[in-house]
Amino acid sequence: MIEILPRFNIANIILRNVKNEPGVGGELLNKLNEAGVIVEYFNATPEINEQSTITMIVMAEEVYKVMSAVNKARKKIKGENPEISTDIMEIRIRGVSVKGSGKPLSQAFTICGRKKVNIIATYTTPISIHLYISTKDFTTELIDELQKEYNSK
Repeated sequence: MIEILPRFNIANIILRNVKNEPGVGGELLNKLNEAGVIVEYFNATPEINEQSTITMIVMAEEVYKVMSAVNKARKKIKGENPEISTDIMEIRIRGVSVKGSGKPLSQAFTICGRKKVNIIATYTTPISIHLYISTKDFTTELIDELQKEYNSK
């Protein structure tokens, strides 16, 4: 059976206009590690003008540690003050095989689209899909529809 597991109290942190050069992400991740922060999702997207945007997802109770780590890395990474959203949650679809097929992920996006749920970030493992959404978009009907879709096979 495939499990659909909601998890709350997650924060999405965006750093804009970060220097786009080798070692910047590593510097920030080192400072986060030193602060004891577990980063669930980390993405650096190059922008124009040799800048990047870094997006990370952490547990909401670790936001203060993240801010401290960002300040310690500031000299190397530059960038604006972080944008923080603490109304994020994860929906984990565990037990679904995503090896060699994009269909399980596209099914999740299709269901979320029908339910007017915006997916903020996602990642997959060989046996699970992780969707990050705003808590305001969460409904038990979303979980019910995901359960129906993934457990009907």
